[in-house]
Amino acid sequence: MYDIIYYFLYLLILSVNFLIIFYNFTYNKITKGTIFYLLINTLIDLIIVAIGKEFLLLPISTVILTCFSFMNLRKISYSIFIVILTDLVFAVSDSITAFLAITFFHVNFNSISKRSLEYFVIAIIITSISFIISRLLGKILNKVNIHNYEISKNLRNRLAVFFYAGFVLIIVNINIFDYKYFAKNLDNFVVNLNAFNTVSDFIIVIILLYLNNRIIKNKLLQEYKDKELKHLKEYTDMIETMSDDLRRFKHDYANIFQVLGSYIESNDMKGVKTFYKNELQPESEKIINKNRSLYLLKNIKINSLKGLISSKIYSANSNNINTYIEIYDDIHELSINEIDICRIIGILLDNAIEAAVLCDKKVIRLAIIKKENYTSFIISNICHENTPPIHKIYEDGFSTKGYGRGVGLKIVRKIIKEKYANVFLHTKVKDCVFKQDLVIKDLN
Repeated sequence: MYDIIYYFLYLLILSVNFLIIFYNFTYNKITKGTIFYLLINTLIDLIIVAIGKEFLLLPISTVILTCFSFMNLRKISYSIFIVILTDLVFAVSDSITAFLAITFFHVNFNSISKRSLEYFVIAIIITSISFIISRLLGKILNKVNIHNYEISKNLRNRLAVFFYAGFVLIIVNINIFDYKYFAKNLDNFVVNLNAFNTVSDFIIVIILLYLNNRIIKNKLLQEYKDKELKHLKEYTDMIETMSDDLRRFKHDYANIFQVLGSYIESNDMKGVKTFYKNELQPESEKIINKNRSLYLLKNIKINSLKGLISSKIYSANSNNINTYIEIYDDIHELSINEIDICRIIGILLDNAIEAAVLCDKKVIRLAIIKKENYTSFIISNICHENTPPIHKIYEDGFSTKGYGRGVGLKIVRKIIKEKYANVFLHTKVKDCVFKQDLVIKDLN
């Protein structure tokens, strides 16, 4: 009974160790699934120890942690990569603990029983070192935006780093298995050499990860610049189209008056009203609304944002959606990264277009309101009566467009939550109108 309790507590500490490292990397919230993972992993490890196959502990725990990671992160390549880093931190912590125990405390691992208090204390020390290393590394990864959706999505395109990290993990584990389970005698040289190799390989992986992320960030930055140029070109094209519409309307001006004159001469007021309602009014409103929208965009002094919004207006017009714009104050700067505001507004406008195009009455409204200490972007669109409730819309992975496509609003929430304490998004659905109010408080 003593052995069962001892091993259960010992293995529970190791399971907690893996979870500590995982959460320090991902910054995910602890859920009910965490307790389930702890129990399952500990019980399976207990069975492995009972049948005398302790060298299978780490591989089996890695598989279980990978499943748990995927259930939380929903991205298989990113999940595997985080688990690889978790295992590497555990291996580094184990090697450092062994080095410290032998070098400074003269511990003889050959004489320590695996059921002794010393072995239990060593497990606690490994967990403590794992916490310190993973917390520091988690902050580094957060600074290089490893959790950024676009960067984590591009990890699969950097297979060299991915496979190198996995290869290092395999080599490290082989070394650990060799000197823990197969070597008859552990001397200082073997332990110190293993510690040096493990830490060195780990540092190389982190350096490669940092360089890899910098390459991805530069690539994404270039893509955003290319999109900005594309959007500005579309804005220029729309200005030219507006001029063409005005020239065409001016060209038809004489013909319109001739038609009106013929109705007036024949005293056909019913014909005048019909011609005005069916022909003249729709065409004039279309030109006026388009010209007014483009004219008001001049108040946006942030070129990338102006180009993006004009591109979305063009897309909406192409789908026969009526767009109404209100921007009465100059928008020179915002207390948010330029790329992030473009991503957020782009996602919100895309969602509005996709919802409006499915309705009989296709309408989108955008208002940018500048106040003394904040700027508000209000985007609204006509939606169906059966639009899901707000709490459902913001669930991870939810989408009315099919599995795997409900990431837009999740990205918006993630950007705001992780990077901006001064940005707030309020969502409201009332009378078949879906409204998003993005508020950006000034930090100056």
